[in-house]
Amino acid sequence: DWARAEEELGFRSVFFVFAPDRARTFRDDARYTFDDRNAVRPKITLAAALKRLIDKGFLIGPHLSRSSGYVREEIDREFDSVCGELKSTVTATRNHWLWIRYSDWYQILLERQVDFDFNQVSVGYAKGTSFPYLSTNHHTMVFPTVYPDDAILAKNRLFLSEEQALELLSSQLDSLQEYGGCIALSFHPARDTPASNFRITNKLRLYRRILAEIHRREIPVYLPAEGRDVFSREVACDGW
Repeated sequence: DWARAEEELGFRSVFFVFAPDRARTFRDDARYTFDDRNAVRPKITLAAALKRLIDKGFLIGPHLSRSSGYVREEIDREFDSVCGELKSTVTATRNHWLWIRYSDWYQILLERQVDFDFNQVSVGYAKGTSFPYLSTNHHTMVFPTVYPDDAILAKNRLFLSEEQALELLSSQLDSLQEYGGCIALSFHPARDTPASNFRITNKLRLYRRILAEIHRREIPVYLPAEGRDVFSREVACDGW
Protein backbone atom coordinates (compact mmCIF):
# COMPACT_ATOMS: atom_id res chain seq x y z
CA ASP A 1 0.00 0.00 0.00
CA TRP A 2 2.79 2.43 0.87
CA ALA A 3 4.72 1.66 -2.30
CA ARG A 4 1.55 1.98 -4.34
CA ALA A 5 0.93 5.46 -2.88
CA GLU A 6 4.36 6.52 -4.12
CA GLU A 7 4.05 4.73 -7.44
CA GLU A 8 0.79 6.50 -8.28
CA LEU A 9 2.73 9.80 -8.33
CA GLY A 10 5.77 8.39 -10.10
CA PHE A 11 7.87 8.40 -6.91
CA ARG A 12 10.28 5.73 -5.65
CA SER A 13 11.87 5.43 -2.20
CA VAL A 14 14.02 3.15 -0.06
CA PHE A 15 12.38 0.46 2.07
CA PHE A 16 14.58 -0.50 5.03
CA VAL A 17 13.83 -3.94 6.48
CA PHE A 18 14.96 -5.64 9.65
CA ALA A 19 17.06 -8.70 8.92
CA PRO A 20 15.09 -11.81 9.89
CA ASP A 21 15.70 -14.53 12.46
CA ARG A 22 17.60 -12.32 14.88
CA ALA A 23 17.71 -12.57 18.62
CA ARG A 24 14.59 -11.31 20.38
CA THR A 25 14.82 -7.63 21.28
CA PHE A 26 12.93 -5.26 23.53
CA ARG A 27 10.99 -4.13 20.44
CA ASP A 28 10.45 -7.63 19.07
CA ASP A 29 11.52 -6.23 15.72
CA ALA A 30 13.02 -9.44 14.37
CA ARG A 31 10.39 -12.10 14.89
CA TYR A 32 9.80 -13.07 11.28
CA THR A 33 11.42 -14.89 8.38
CA PHE A 34 11.60 -14.18 4.67
CA ASP A 35 9.10 -17.02 4.25
CA ASP A 36 6.44 -15.29 6.38
CA ARG A 37 3.23 -14.60 4.48
CA ASN A 38 0.73 -11.79 4.80
CA ALA A 39 -2.63 -12.37 6.42
CA VAL A 40 -4.84 -11.60 3.41
CA ARG A 41 -5.24 -12.94 -0.09
CA PRO A 42 -3.41 -13.39 -2.31
CA LYS A 43 -0.80 -14.89 -0.02
CA ILE A 44 2.72 -13.65 -0.64
CA THR A 45 5.97 -14.14 1.24
CA LEU A 46 8.01 -11.23 2.53
CA ALA A 47 10.85 -12.17 0.17
CA ALA A 48 8.52 -12.13 -2.83
CA ALA A 49 7.04 -8.78 -1.81
CA LEU A 50 10.49 -7.19 -1.47
CA LYS A 51 11.63 -8.64 -4.80
CA ARG A 52 8.51 -7.20 -6.41
CA LEU A 53 9.43 -3.77 -5.04
CA ILE A 54 12.93 -4.10 -6.50
CA ASP A 55 11.43 -5.01 -9.88
CA LYS A 56 9.32 -1.85 -9.71
CA GLY A 57 12.36 0.34 -9.11
CA PHE A 58 12.30 0.68 -5.33
CA LEU A 59 15.48 0.23 -3.29
CA ILE A 60 15.74 -2.24 -0.40
CA GLY A 61 18.27 -1.86 2.42
CA PRO A 62 18.84 -3.27 5.91
CA HIS A 63 17.67 -1.50 9.05
CA LEU A 64 20.21 -2.34 11.76
CA SER A 65 19.11 -2.00 15.37
CA ARG A 66 20.26 -2.71 18.89
CA SER A 67 19.62 -6.44 18.57
CA SER A 68 22.99 -6.79 16.85
CA GLY A 69 24.52 -6.12 20.26
CA TYR A 70 27.27 -4.07 18.56
CA VAL A 71 28.88 -7.42 17.67
CA ARG A 72 30.50 -7.29 14.23
CA GLU A 73 29.56 -10.86 13.36
CA GLU A 74 25.90 -10.11 14.07
CA ILE A 75 26.01 -6.92 12.01
CA ASP A 76 27.58 -8.80 9.08
CA ARG A 77 24.94 -11.51 9.38
CA GLU A 78 22.16 -8.94 9.15
CA PHE A 79 23.72 -7.43 6.04
CA ASP A 80 24.26 -10.82 4.46
CA SER A 81 20.76 -12.14 5.17
CA VAL A 82 19.23 -9.28 3.18
CA CYS A 83 21.80 -9.53 0.35
CA GLY A 84 21.56 -13.30 0.13
CA GLU A 85 17.79 -13.54 0.05
CA LEU A 86 17.24 -10.66 -2.38
CA LYS A 87 20.30 -11.39 -4.51
CA SER A 88 21.32 -7.75 -4.36
CA THR A 89 24.04 -5.61 -2.86
CA VAL A 90 23.42 -3.14 -0.04
CA THR A 91 23.86 0.45 -1.17
CA ALA A 92 21.86 2.26 1.55
CA THR A 93 21.43 1.68 5.28
CA ARG A 94 19.51 2.90 8.28
CA ASN A 95 20.25 1.91 11.86
CA HIS A 96 20.25 3.02 15.48
CA TRP A 97 23.82 2.10 16.30
CA LEU A 98 25.25 5.25 14.77
CA TRP A 99 23.77 7.37 17.52
CA ILE A 100 26.10 5.69 19.96
CA ARG A 101 29.35 4.94 18.11
CA TYR A 102 29.79 7.13 15.05
CA SER A 103 33.37 6.31 14.05
CA ASP A 104 32.93 2.54 14.37
CA TRP A 105 29.78 2.55 12.29
CA TYR A 106 31.22 4.65 9.47
CA GLN A 107 34.22 2.33 9.35
CA ILE A 108 31.87 -0.63 8.90
CA LEU A 109 30.03 1.21 6.12
CA LEU A 110 33.37 1.82 4.41
CA GLU A 111 34.37 -1.84 4.67
CA ARG A 112 30.95 -2.90 3.33
CA GLN A 113 31.21 -0.25 0.58
CA VAL A 114 27.82 1.23 1.49
CA ASP A 115 27.23 4.36 -0.57
CA PHE A 116 24.39 6.03 1.36
CA ASP A 117 23.31 6.35 4.98
CA PHE A 118 20.12 7.79 6.50
CA ASN A 119 20.91 7.94 10.22
CA GLN A 120 21.36 11.60 11.05
CA VAL A 121 17.81 12.20 12.25
CA SER A 122 16.24 15.32 13.72
CA VAL A 123 13.05 17.32 13.28
CA GLY A 124 13.95 20.13 10.93
CA TYR A 125 17.47 21.20 10.06
CA ALA A 126 18.94 20.89 13.55
CA LYS A 127 22.02 19.17 12.13
CA GLY A 128 22.96 22.45 10.48
CA THR A 129 22.44 21.50 6.84
CA SER A 130 19.76 20.51 4.40
CA PHE A 131 22.34 19.13 1.98
CA PRO A 132 23.73 15.58 1.79
CA TYR A 133 27.33 15.41 2.90
CA LEU A 134 30.24 12.99 2.77
CA SER A 135 30.78 11.04 5.98
CA THR A 136 34.07 10.81 7.84
CA ASN A 137 34.92 7.61 5.99
CA HIS A 138 35.17 9.64 2.73
CA HIS A 139 32.94 7.14 0.91
CA THR A 140 29.43 7.09 2.38
CA MET A 141 27.12 10.00 1.63
CA VAL A 142 24.82 10.96 4.50
CA PHE A 143 21.30 12.23 3.85
CA PRO A 144 19.98 14.14 6.90
CA THR A 145 16.51 12.88 7.79
CA VAL A 146 14.52 15.89 8.92
CA TYR A 147 10.95 14.59 9.04
CA PRO A 148 10.77 11.37 11.16
CA ASP A 149 7.19 10.24 11.76
CA ASP A 150 7.87 8.71 15.17
CA ALA A 151 9.31 11.96 16.56
CA ILE A 152 6.54 14.05 15.03
CA LEU A 153 3.52 11.92 15.89
CA ALA A 154 4.31 9.98 19.06
CA LYS A 155 2.87 11.07 22.41
CA ASN A 156 6.26 11.22 24.11
CA ARG A 157 7.65 13.46 21.35
CA LEU A 158 5.88 16.30 19.48
CA PHE A 159 2.49 14.50 19.44
CA LEU A 160 1.13 16.48 16.48
CA SER A 161 -2.24 16.03 14.87
CA GLU A 162 -2.50 15.27 11.16
CA GLU A 163 -3.08 18.93 10.28
CA GLN A 164 -0.21 20.09 12.50
CA ALA A 165 2.07 17.49 10.92
CA LEU A 166 1.16 18.82 7.48
CA GLU A 167 1.84 22.40 8.61
CA LEU A 168 5.28 21.35 9.84
CA LEU A 169 6.02 19.70 6.52
CA SER A 170 4.85 22.79 4.65
CA SER A 171 7.23 25.02 6.61
CA GLN A 172 10.13 22.67 5.89
CA LEU A 173 9.28 22.64 2.19
CA ASP A 174 9.11 26.45 2.22
CA SER A 175 12.68 26.56 3.57
CA LEU A 176 13.76 23.94 1.09
CA GLN A 177 12.43 25.90 -1.86
CA GLU A 178 13.93 29.17 -0.62
CA TYR A 179 17.41 27.99 0.37
CA GLY A 180 17.91 24.73 -1.53
CA GLY A 181 18.92 21.30 -0.32
CA CYS A 182 16.82 18.22 0.25
CA ILE A 183 14.40 16.74 2.73
CA ALA A 184 14.56 13.07 3.70
CA LEU A 185 11.40 11.69 5.28
CA SER A 186 11.23 8.60 7.49
CA PHE A 187 7.93 6.75 7.89
CA HIS A 188 7.29 3.44 9.60
CA PRO A 189 4.59 1.59 7.65
CA ALA A 190 3.85 -0.54 10.72
CA ARG A 191 2.65 1.05 13.94
CA ASP A 192 5.48 0.45 16.41
CA THR A 193 3.79 2.01 19.45
CA PRO A 194 0.24 1.61 20.77
CA ALA A 195 -2.50 3.51 18.98
CA SER A 196 -3.20 5.46 22.18
CA ASN A 197 0.16 7.17 21.69
CA PHE A 198 -0.91 8.92 18.47
CA ARG A 199 -3.45 11.62 17.67
CA ILE A 200 -3.97 10.15 14.20
CA THR A 201 -5.21 6.68 13.36
CA ASN A 202 -4.16 6.40 9.72
CA LYS A 203 -0.52 7.19 8.97
CA LEU A 204 -0.88 6.03 5.37
CA ARG A 205 -3.50 8.73 4.76
CA LEU A 206 -1.12 11.34 6.17
CA TYR A 207 1.68 9.99 3.98
CA ARG A 208 -0.53 10.23 0.88
CA ARG A 209 -1.30 13.87 1.72
CA ILE A 210 2.42 14.56 2.17
CA LEU A 211 3.24 12.99 -1.20
CA ALA A 212 0.43 15.01 -2.81
CA GLU A 213 1.86 18.26 -1.40
CA ILE A 214 5.35 17.43 -2.68
CA HIS A 215 3.85 16.63 -6.07
CA ARG A 216 1.75 19.82 -6.08
CA ARG A 217 4.88 21.91 -5.48
CA GLU A 218 6.66 20.04 -8.28
CA ILE A 219 9.54 19.14 -5.96
CA PRO A 220 11.56 16.31 -7.54
CA VAL A 221 11.91 13.05 -5.61
CA TYR A 222 15.16 11.11 -5.98
CA LEU A 223 16.54 7.75 -5.02
CA PRO A 224 19.95 8.08 -3.25
CA ALA A 225 22.15 7.66 -6.33
CA GLU A 226 20.14 10.28 -8.21
CA GLY A 227 20.34 12.57 -5.19
CA ARG A 228 24.11 12.15 -5.08
CA ASP A 229 24.39 13.22 -8.70
CA VAL A 230 22.19 16.26 -8.12
CA PHE A 231 23.89 17.41 -4.91
CA SER A 232 27.49 16.36 -5.59
CA ARG A 233 30.05 18.98 -4.59
CA GLU A 234 33.81 19.05 -5.04
CA VAL A 235 35.52 19.43 -1.66
CA ALA A 236 39.28 19.77 -1.09
CA CYS A 237 40.36 18.23 2.20
CA ASP A 238 43.96 19.19 2.90
CA GLY A 239 45.66 16.99 5.47
CA TRP A 240 42.93 14.29 5.54
